[in-house]
Amino acid sequence: MIIVNENGIKDILNSSIEKEIVELQSKLDEQQDLTKRIVLCLNSLSDAQNSTLEDKGIEKVSDTIHNSLDILKMCNENIDSINELLQKLLEMKLNFNELDLDLLDTFKKFNEEETKCFEDICSRNIEINKFLEENVDSLNILDEHIEEHSNLMEDTLVISYQKGPVTLPYRISEIASLYEEHKNYYKSLQDVVLKVYTRPLKFYKYPTVSRFKEAFKLVKERSNGSIKEAIDLGLEVFTNSKIHPAIISACKNTNEFDVYLSCLEYNELDDFHFFKIVFESAPVVNKSKHFFKGNDELSYI
Repeated sequence: MIIVNENGIKDILNSSIEKEIVELQSKLDEQQDLTKRIVLCLNSLSDAQNSTLEDKGIEKVSDTIHNSLDILKMCNENIDSINELLQKLLEMKLNFNELDLDLLDTFKKFNEEETKCFEDICSRNIEINKFLEENVDSLNILDEHIEEHSNLMEDTLVISYQKGPVTLPYRISEIASLYEEHKNYYKSLQDVVLKVYTRPLKFYKYPTVSRFKEAFKLVKERSNGSIKEAIDLGLEVFTNSKIHPAIISACKNTNEFDVYLSCLEYNELDDFHFFKIVFESAPVVNKSKHFFKGNDELSYI
């Protein structure tokens, strides 16, 4: 909860928000860890379902798998709720000079929303932890599949210049659901990532064209925008060499991309929380700056 004193409110605004962002990010990490544990359980239970169990055993495992999918939905609801709070904090920070003078009302409203949000999260966490106690700890399956899951990078955009591919952000719960629904097609969770969330780097061979195309699809296909809005955003980013086109691909909607553009404008990319951006073996690395080399340009990210 943000604590604000009327005296010198503007002087302590940034530190108050920064502290709250750190605390929320920590809570977000906790929820993501819970998600990973649920998926470990789900994957192991699926293996048990495919083994030679008696009918009663198979029925019990099937029921548990069904319950685990419901629990995963709760985890996603918790993560989405925290992300919404983080987004509001970031908007408050970036647009501080444009806020109404009565900042105490702004913070009061945020604190009320945060309190309600964490009441719901705590309620869901009771069910989540109960499931884990009953199915993960008792079955002692956390050590199974650890090697495979340790290689998964949740909510991370990876642009690899060494290996060549671009891996778009994903949630383990999402790839787990795809795996469970199409086990005849996917061999493992890693296979889901490879076939659904991976693109060759040459997909973005012409950065200017790629930026326009990805911005157009972002508006039209993922944000239900009009053709005019899609063209406008495409033209806006067409020549902006500071934006790697894969970042546009990684955004789920225009809201996420708007936040990224704001962070980029104010040189505060560390505040962008929707997903992490990792450059592997980039041609040039200069502490806080990364460069990518497209077919026709050397661009700053």
